[in-house]
Amino acid sequence: MTVIFPIMLTTAHFHPRPKLPLIPDTRTHVVPASPPTYSPLDLTKVRMQASGSPTIIATIRTTLHHAGVFGLWDGISATLLRQFTYSLVRFAAYEDLKVRLSPHAPGMPGGHAPPTTSTLAIAGALAGAAGGLVGNPADVVLVRMQADATKPAAERYGYKNCVDGLVKIVRSEGVGALARGLTPNVVRASLMNASQLGS
Repeated sequence: MTVIFPIMLTTAHFHPRPKLPLIPDTRTHVVPASPPTYSPLDLTKVRMQASGSPTIIATIRTTLHHAGVFGLWDGISATLLRQFTYSLVRFAAYEDLKVRLSPHAPGMPGGHAPPTTSTLAIAGALAGAAGGLVGNPADVVLVRMQADATKPAAERYGYKNCVDGLVKIVRSEGVGALARGLTPNVVRASLMNASQLGS
């Protein structure tokens, strides 16, 4: 006697799900958090460091008291500029470097062998450094705009937006002022990207 067991067929039997890529692609990369989402936390961190406020809650309350809800997004134009310049450069550079640093392989697609983990880490580090370099001017303006409220009124910069801040810095302090904090920014971006993009 032959017994036939029913088989439940689904589309998965014919079209297995592809594995998610471990390497981010600039054409399909999705940013996990947009600047408007994390900007209030970034602002709170800067003001805690600049004013010595003891807690996050106390800092947020002070911001709400003096500037209202929208005060949590002070410097958002500089945040956007930093994010766009930094991300655009680092991902574009990463995609190019991971190919350039891979050994030539005529029989492989594109003429290059698949990049190794070490190659990806080096490409990520170099791309992060490039992004940190390009994004530094916006970071200078951003920190000043976010920390402005912690200073006496007579000492505030009073930038209207990121463009106004860039112009005023260059006019009053010279182009070199836009490079302040460059070394730690570049090193941080390099290490962060080597760990993120090289894994």
